[in-house]
Amino acid sequence: MIRQVAKVNRRTVVVVETGAVGTTSGWSRRTKGIVQAWYPGQEQGHAIADVLWGDVNPSGKLPATLPRSERQVPTTPAGTAEFTESIFVGYRGFLENRMRPATRSASGCRTRTSGTATSTPACGVVAVRR
Repeated sequence: MIRQVAKVNRRTVVVVETGAVGTTSGWSRRTKGIVQAWYPGQEQGHAIADVLWGDVNPSGKLPATLPRSERQVPTTPAGTAEFTESIFVGYRGFLENRMRPATRSASGCRTRTSGTATSTPACGVVAVRR
């Protein structure tokens, strides 16, 4: 659905509400921006609107490394799994295995101009004119 919407509107901004990292490679380049909202709570609608309209600076960086594809995500078999990664989990796993992530941990930009959120698409927030 994201691809279909972005095809007819190049200014599409996607708000992702998840509790874990996921891939966005199938559609991220077709959108103007991505806002990772995680689980914003009871006031989520107001909070997300404030970010999209530029009334509030999201002021955050990604706490996780986003994979380019599902193949970059370790799988856990059913039952008991052996932990063999040592310290090489998250961004360290990407570095150790020489994998290029979609987005690195602690990436993201934030800018605010004249009450309007502005940024490059890689930063996750786009200009929204009232």
